[in-house]
Amino acid sequence: MGRENWHERYKKVEPILEKKRFHLSKEPALQERVHALQAEFEKFKSEHPEVVDFTFYGSLSKGYAAESSDIDGMLDDAIKYFVE
Repeated sequence: MGRENWHERYKKVEPILEKKRFHLSKEPALQERVHALQAEFEKFKSEHPEVVDFTFYGSLSKGYAAESSDIDGMLDDAIKYFVE
């Protein structure tokens, strides 16, 4: 998988993505990255209770990431603003 460019990797998962919103890679190294990210988020969340969610997107969530791919993501918080 590492030698393929992103377009070749995307073409392999494109039919799956037509039916599903996301598709995680079966590559052990990429699955390990996702699990490590989940564990780090849980630690971060325990220290920052205002953070309620982490959403990752891009090639990692679509199944065509390479081991060198970055992680695209967004933290969501539960802070509400009230006007008095």
